[in-house]
Amino acid sequence: MIAKGLRLSSDLQKSTVRKDPGVQILPSAFFINKGTSMVNNTKIRKAVEKDYKILANLGAKTFRQTYKNKVKLSDMGYYIKNTFNKNQVLKEIKDTSFTILVASKNDKAVGYAKLLKSKIPSDSKHFKGIELVRLYVFKNYQGQKIGSKLLSECIKIAKKKKFKYIWLGVWEKNNDAIDFYKKLEFRIFGNCKFNFGTEIHNCIVSRHLS
Repeated sequence: MIAKGLRLSSDLQKSTVRKDPGVQILPSAFFINKGTSMVNNTKIRKAVEKDYKILANLGAKTFRQTYKNKVKLSDMGYYIKNTFNKNQVLKEIKDTSFTILVASKNDKAVGYAKLLKSKIPSDSKHFKGIELVRLYVFKNYQGQKIGSKLLSECIKIAKKKKFKYIWLGVWEKNNDAIDFYKKLEFRIFGNCKFNFGTEIHNCIVSRHLS
C-alpha cells in the first residue's frame, strides 16, 4: 500500500522482502577541511572505529524516538539489541561497502547517515545507485537543517563515486520522513516489504537524481 498522494511508476512493480527497514526509514567520503564539513556550527565527518559507542547510542535513541508507539515494544527491543550493539556497529564501520557520517552540533553528536553499495530491490539492470540506509537526527535537533546537511554530504559522495542515483526505503507510515524526502526532490518509484520482528511492513522506495 502506497501512501496517499504518491504514485508508483513502472520502474518497480514487483514487491520484494527486505529484512531491514532501512533508512527511514543509507566508499570513501568526499569532504573539505581534511574530512570535516562545517556549516552553521554543524560539523559533519566520516565515522571511525572509536565512534562505535556514539553510533550505537544515536542509532538506538533515534530509532526509539521515531517508532515509539508505532510498533510493538518487543519487536523494537529485539531490533535495537541486534542492530545497535558494539559488534554490529564496529562491523559496519570497518566494512568498506558502508560510509557512515556523524553530525555534531556544539561538539555533541546529534545525527548520523549511512550509505551502502547495494542492489536495489528491483529487476532493473540499468539502475546505478547507492543506498541511503539510514538518516536520523535527534528530535530536539530537528528543524535545524541538520538532516538536509547530512543528505547533502551523502549526495556529494554519490556523485564522487559516479552513481547516477541515491535511493532509499521509507516505511509508508513514517509521514515525516516521506515529506522530508519529497521536499528534497526524491521521487517515489516503487515499494517493497520488510520483516520487522513479528510483522511485515510496506516500504516505499524513492530515488533522487544526483
